[in-house]
Amino acid sequence: MIVVTIILIAIAITAVIVLKHNPVQSHVTSSSAEEVVLSDLYQHSPTGIFNIINVSRSPTKDSWIIVLSASYNSTKPCPTYLTESFNYPSTNLAPIINSIYASKCKVYQVSTTHGGSIGLPVVAIAEASSIRDPVIVSYISTYSYNSTFVNAKFYPLYRRMLNNTSINLSNIWIVNYTAKNANYSVYVILDKFGRFIRNVG
Repeated sequence: MIVVTIILIAIAITAVIVLKHNPVQSHVTSSSAEEVVLSDLYQHSPTGIFNIINVSRSPTKDSWIIVLSASYNSTKPCPTYLTESFNYPSTNLAPIINSIYASKCKVYQVSTTHGGSIGLPVVAIAEASSIRDPVIVSYISTYSYNSTFVNAKFYPLYRRMLNNTSINLSNIWIVNYTAKNANYSVYVILDKFGRFIRNVG
């Protein structure tokens, strides 16, 4: 009886040691995989904006391909916008960058989801900044990059005043630069494809 008890204890200890060094991979659902990936992204970039584009089963068992868009510094003059994918948990949290649309005040490609036109405010902001318009450059230089906040909005029809200037245009992006210490804002107007129309300063 004592021998049997000792053998059972030995087997239990061996099983614990084996499981500790060789854990069995538990089943991971798509929603739990999304949650882990997004949690890790927000931990490293709390101000980032992340949107899941697609989730599909990985060829690797109990793993998921998660494709998402990521926007960084989306209210600064030079935002970054890209898409990346994760194969979680198969390759842990190592991302694969699929496409970089905008980074470092340059637009590398416009998303074709809107027929080649700009479909997102963050891309409109990057496009406006890439033009290096003297009015905008001077504004940012005067009030500093870190104190300047930017937003963009698309207007199918714009018929009103902007900084005491009458604007009568359609299908435009208006990109607004506002600095903390300034008592005025400046604007860049782009057409829907991101081509410069004019500034309003």
